[in-house]
This record gives sequence, C-alpha cells and structure tokens, in this order.
Amino acid sequence: SINFSFGNDDDFDILKSNYSLTLLDNSLTTFWIAYVYSTNLIYKIMQYINFFLSTFFTILIINAIGIFLFPDMPINLILIIFIIIIVDIAAPPGIVEGNFCNKILTQYKYTKKTPIIDNKLFLNIIIQIFSKVGILVYLMMKGDNIFGIESDRQLEHNVWNDNNGYHLTVLFCVLFFMILIHLILAVLEVNNNFVLYGFNAFILVVVQLCIVNYGGNITRTKPLSQNDLLKCFGFASLTIPFYYLLKVIMIT
Repeated sequence: SINFSFGNDDDFDILKSNYSLTLLDNSLTTFWIAYVYSTNLIYKIMQYINFFLSTFFTILIINAIGIFLFPDMPINLILIIFIIIIVDIAAPPGIVEGNFCNKILTQYKYTKKTPIIDNKLFLNIIIQIFSKVGILVYLMMKGDNIFGIESDRQLEHNVWNDNNGYHLTVLFCVLFFMILIHLILAVLEVNNNFVLYGFNAFILVVVQLCIVNYGGNITRTKPLSQNDLLKCFGFASLTIPFYYLLKVIMIT
C-alpha cells in the first residue's frame, strides 16, 4: 500500500516524513491531472488504433478484391507508401498529441481493466472498414459509368495510353479523401489546435494532387477534372454519417 500526506501546517512535517508519498502542492490536484491525462491519452490511442486499422484493412481488402476485377492492384505500391506516410507520420501528431479535452472525461469512462481494443472499438473498426470498402467496390464496378471514363477492368498490365488509368485514379482519390476526412474528424474531436494541423492537411492535399496530375505511369494515375475531384470527395464524404453513428455507439 502507498500512504499519502499533504497539508500546510509545519507541525505535520514529522508525520509527513513517515508517509510513502508527500504532495508538495498540498492538494489533490496532482491526482486530477493524472486522471485527466490518462483518460485523454487512452481515448486518443484508441482513436489512432481505429484510424490505423480501418485504413490498413481497407487497402488490404480493396486490393484483394481488385485482383479479380483489374489486372493490377487498384492501390499500387507507390500509392500505398504515400498512405503509410499519412498514417505513420501525419496522423499521430494530430490525434495523439495536442491539448486535453474535458468533454472526454464526461463521455468516456475507463478503468485499469478496460482493454485498449474493447468490443465497441472493434465494432467501430469493422463498420468503418465495410463502409469504405462498400463504396470503393461499388466504384470498381460502376465508377467508369458514373464518371464517364474508360474502364480499367480490362486494362493490360503493361499498357498505358491516353484512355486508361482514370478509373484507378478515381479509386485512389476517393480512398485518399476517405482517409483525410476520417483524420480531420478525429483531430477535431481530440485536438483543440486544429489551425496548425489544418496546414498539414493542406500539404497532404497538395501532394495528392501532384501525384494525380504528374504521377503518370509511375503511380498509374491520370489528371482528373475539378468536377471529378468533387465527385470523389462527395463519395468519400458518405462515410461521415458512419463516423458520427459510431461515435454514439462508443459513448453509449
């Protein structure tokens, strides 16, 4: 057991010396700060795990399904590396770091027995994955008709001309916007300093547009019109209701 002592009376100095831990600020604020810190940190870690696993398994499932529909993986290795940079470098500062939110204390209760991946978080991850995969698979089948572009389902592996590549580019853009929307919503919830992180999100969009417009045969992408990019963002935004629905599930 650990014994605590605190107080301003000098007469208690001898008693304090016999206790295991003495609070120098003579208050219980230390315990409250520790509780706030630990609760926020656990929640932020769970948010990042949700973001990481849903992104990872979405790419894995899409490429597994895409093998049967396209001659190439829909999300090739170079594009996967770009997404890994987002997940491993851009996401942690926004989700895990930042100021602590008092609203997390009232909405989420954790104990020392609470697992990092509990049933609610597992359900959250599964629904996030299937909501993203469902939209992307639909675009694999109907994206060429919706966007009025050439289908890449019959694209030969080594063929690259003016007509092909747009279908795969649409899939990449929708996936990118899904990841970016998920990341921004998570950052807005746990980080009060979004202005600084908003600049990071802007940089990611600029890099993504450079990949789309100038990647060519290296990244297997083709330039899309502004209207097509807005359509891609519209399809990606269909995942927003799932995010807030799952947030209600996490709270309840």
